[in-house]
Amino acid sequence: MKKGFKASGVVYVLVMAVLLWLAAGLDKADAQILSLDLPNREGVEVGNIIVHSAFQTGVDFESNIFLSEQSEDADIITYYRPSFGVEIPMEDNRLSLEYDANVAEFSDHIEQSHIDHRMRGLAEIFWTDYEIKISDVYQRYTTRAGSDETGLPGSRQRKWHNTILASIETELDQLECKLTYINEMDKYLQKNKPLFGPMNYDDKNYTLNALDIEAGYRFQPKTTFLFNLVGGLINYYSSPLVPDSYYIESLFGIKGEWFGKFTFNMRGGVKYQEYDRSTFMEDDNYVDFVARGGIDYAASEDDTLRLTVIRTNRDSIHHTMNYYAMNFVALDYIHNFTDKITSDVYFSWQRNQYPDETLVDGDLAERRDDICAVGAMLRYDVRDWLSLQVGHEFRKKDSKFRRYNYDDHVTSLRATVGF
Repeated sequence: MKKGFKASGVVYVLVMAVLLWLAAGLDKADAQILSLDLPNREGVEVGNIIVHSAFQTGVDFESNIFLSEQSEDADIITYYRPSFGVEIPMEDNRLSLEYDANVAEFSDHIEQSHIDHRMRGLAEIFWTDYEIKISDVYQRYTTRAGSDETGLPGSRQRKWHNTILASIETELDQLECKLTYINEMDKYLQKNKPLFGPMNYDDKNYTLNALDIEAGYRFQPKTTFLFNLVGGLINYYSSPLVPDSYYIESLFGIKGEWFGKFTFNMRGGVKYQEYDRSTFMEDDNYVDFVARGGIDYAASEDDTLRLTVIRTNRDSIHHTMNYYAMNFVALDYIHNFTDKITSDVYFSWQRNQYPDETLVDGDLAERRDDICAVGAMLRYDVRDWLSLQVGHEFRKKDSKFRRYNYDDHVTSLRATVGF
C-alpha cells in the first residue's frame, strides 16, 4: 500500500518567512492582498499592520444545477462570502495572510448547499540581489456537478487541495534566473465512494513534488527570451490501483511589451509523462506539445483585449484513463465606461481529448468533450468600499458520449462591501 504525508502548509509558510526575514538584508516587497471586487480598497492600518476585510453576498439564477443532459433542474442559489486578511510589513518587505469562506444555499435542492474555505499565506523577501517568495494556498471545497473532478452529471464531491510554492530569483545584467519548488496535495474527503470498477474516488488522492528551472535572456529593453525545464513526481498514495508517474517539460517562450500596446508572456514546448505499469489503468504515456500564456492588447486607455492559451494534460477520473489532453482558449474584452463602471465580455473554448476507447451506454469510442462559454459582466464601483456587479453566462458541453452533454444559463447578482 502506498503512503503519503500531510503538511501544515500555513504553519510552514509562517515559520519559513520569519526565518528568512531574520536572515535577510531587506529592500522591498509587494505581497499585497488584492480584491477583484474592490480594486481600490486600501485597508485599515493598525499600528504597523494593514487589515483587510470584506463581505460579499449575491444570488445566482441557474437553469441546470446538475449539468444534466436529460433533466434540467433550475434553482436559486444565495451566496455569502466573508473574508479577512492582514499584511505585515517587515521594513520594505511584506508578509500577508488571508482567509475567505463561500457559503452556498440552494433554495429547492437544499442537500446541495455547502461551505467552501480558502486560506493563503505569502511572503516576498528581497535579500541582496535575490528575491525570495514563499506561498501556501489551502482550499477545502465542493466540486462542481458534472466537472472533470466529479465524474457523472449530478454528482458533487468534497475535496481539499494544498499548494506550496517556494522560489528564488535573481537578475544579472541581461540574464534572469529563477528556481521554484512546487508541492501539491490533493484529496477526496469521502472515503470508499465508488468511482469505476474496484476504484473509489479517494484512490485518486495524490501528492506532487516538482522543480521548475527558468532562465531568461533580455535581448531588448522590454523583451526577454525564456527557457523552462520542469520535472515532477506524482504519487497516488491511497491505492495501488492508480499508477504513479513522473514528467519532464521543456519550454521556450518570450515575454515583454511591443509598441506600448502589447503585453505578452507565451511559452511552448514538449511534455513527456511516463506512468508506472498497472493491472487496472491504461498504460499510455503522454508525449505531446504543450503551451501556456497570454497576450494583452491595450487598444486604448479604456479598452483591453486579452487572449489566454493553455495546452497540457490533466488527471482523469474517467474509467481507466490516467489523463486527458486539454486545449483551452479564452478571449476577454474589458472596457472602462468611467472610472467607476467596468465591463467584461468573454468567450472560451475547451476541448478535452481522452487517449483510448471506453464503453459508455453501449457506445465504444474515444471520449472527446467540447465546452464553450460566453458571458458578460458589468461592475459598478460605487465607492472604494462598495461595488455592485451583474453578469450572465451561457455554457454548453458537447461530448462524444451523450450523457455528458449539457446547456446551462447562470444570471448572477453580487454586492461587496469592505476595506
